[in-house]
Amino acid sequence: PGFSSKTGHFTQVVWEGSDRLGVGIGFSSDDRKVYVVTNYNPPGNYQGQFGENVSPANCQ
Repeated sequence: PGFSSKTGHFTQVVWEGSDRLGVGIGFSSDDRKVYVVTNYNPPGNYQGQFGENVSPANCQ
């Protein structure tokens, strides 16, 4: 396992070492768009740490 731009957001969500999550929500001035941002702490997706922080799929 390792970082991929196609899976980077997912691997951050399941990163075992991240145990705090901050979420912010904002709205456009015309209320037609919603912006959601998240911040993980400690951050993940570090090269060389995927094996211990991202468990393999357990699909059957």
